[in-house]
Amino acid sequence: MKILLIGGHLTPALAVIDALPEKAEIIFVGRKSSFEGSKEKSLEYQEMLKRGIKFYPLQTGRLQRHLSRGFVPALLKVPKGLDQARKILSFERPDVVVGFGGYLSLPVGLAATLLRIPLVLHEQTFQAGLANKMLSRFAKKVCISWESSSTYFPKKKVVLTGNPLPVVSLKKDNDNFKGASNLPILLVTGGSSGSHAVNILIESALPVLLQEWRVFHQTGDAHEYEDFSRLVTYRASMDPQLAKNYEVVKFVNPDQMEMLMSKAKIVVGRSGINTVSQLLRLGKPSLLIPLPNGQSGEQLLNAQAMQKKGMASILLQKDATSEKVIQMLDEIVNKYDLFINNASSAKEMIREDAASKIVAEIEYVVKEKTS
Repeated sequence: MKILLIGGHLTPALAVIDALPEKAEIIFVGRKSSFEGSKEKSLEYQEMLKRGIKFYPLQTGRLQRHLSRGFVPALLKVPKGLDQARKILSFERPDVVVGFGGYLSLPVGLAATLLRIPLVLHEQTFQAGLANKMLSRFAKKVCISWESSSTYFPKKKVVLTGNPLPVVSLKKDNDNFKGASNLPILLVTGGSSGSHAVNILIESALPVLLQEWRVFHQTGDAHEYEDFSRLVTYRASMDPQLAKNYEVVKFVNPDQMEMLMSKAKIVVGRSGINTVSQLLRLGKPSLLIPLPNGQSGEQLLNAQAMQKKGMASILLQKDATSEKVIQMLDEIVNKYDLFINNASSAKEMIREDAASKIVAEIEYVVKEKTS
């Protein structure tokens, strides 16, 4: 079986890769750079290189729901992406194409349809992403993570699989604070690309936080802000006793992220669905700062799902200050036992067999094509 995976959402893609049969030939289409114009290689490119998986970079326009300054330039890039995707698929001729949502999925999914290559989609969110909604009419199967998103897709194509997460051994010794103090770990993450707003909040709170926490801070690498470089310089200027409690990195791959989450006492960050899924799986208390301009308020819905399970407090970005972050962290610590008691019911939201269920649907579609 020759399978082409579309990048953009790396965590579920890696979980599916791990669940595929050893004999499966895998091709990956994604972003080679972390950000447009950046020389920093994307995490998905680095992961595929490490796994020896053939990688094709694709450049296309990012889907936008509303008119803005970047709407027309992004729209004009879509035909180029479609042409690139058509050439890749014509050359590779995979048995099936699998998309995980995001703007890269649209040109590749359309090219697969034009070339009569079966398309399987996976939707991670509680609702539905724009690309997946547009492509669902052409897909053979739409695998969904949550029952709530079933209303957005053709009923005959929908299969409830769950949101696949990488298999991680949490027993490994992976202490990223060698020689640090015995303070509890506070993990800060802005999602796979980082968050400037979260970075600024934590930066201003560090003098207080580092008195009580070991802070592991994943910043991303947005060259527009240079957060990582600035925070590395800031760390170098700190008192050595504080500096040893602060670790700052650009990126963390998904299996390492779950390891870090397991070691952290509390997680602070955005509330993308894969972050929330990992937090639910681990039953980890968190302070979530939803992306305010995400599609259809998706991140706020994700955060509210955690809050309803008694596993998270929500801080809206418009209300966020360093003082508020410190205050809310103290509140979580004071109610920590209550958060932990809620963990068992939170974990029940995660389907551990999600990846294998998606693979079963992929194999069914391939078999149907060849029979």
